[in-house]
Amino acid sequence: MLIVPPPPPPKPRKISRIELNRRFPLQCAIDPSSHVVTVPASWRNAYLRRFVISSDLPAAWLHRDAIDSFALFVKLADDAGLLGRIIENGGGFVPRLMRGNVPVSMDGVSLHTYGVALDLNPEQNKRGTHGAAIGEHGCLRELVPMAYAANLTWGGDWLGAYQDPMHFEVAAEKVAS
Repeated sequence: MLIVPPPPPPKPRKISRIELNRRFPLQCAIDPSSHVVTVPASWRNAYLRRFVISSDLPAAWLHRDAIDSFALFVKLADDAGLLGRIIENGGGFVPRLMRGNVPVSMDGVSLHTYGVALDLNPEQNKRGTHGAAIGEHGCLRELVPMAYAANLTWGGDWLGAYQDPMHFEVAAEKVAS
């Protein structure tokens, strides 16, 4: 009897700025001359939670309302025997603007500032590259279906200089069909 594996989960939609600000309200200040983004301690204490991928890696700080998606991603990777593919935590919460030529405004604030993005294996999956290929040290490609199932988007799906294969972020809410 031929066993056909289930199809991969559909690619989730990238979250819009409107939905991002509705689901994950952020308080921050942007210095227009230095482009430094500052998030008050009161917001960090209220919304950020420590997230552990594995005991071998340092914890990341993520938004309390995003933790469940990342925890599901890690559980699915672990259940599939692929958690060991994550060899470095490149960070979750980091207050900053997005990389590149972006507006010095809330529209230019990185999703890392909201605590809803996580970078994994950054040395092998640099921005603007295709990242490590299957079979190479640090490859994350086999984990992408698990990210989709956890309603996370993958920066490796982005195009050109914006391609960011280390990057996973909360996706738009699923629309009931």
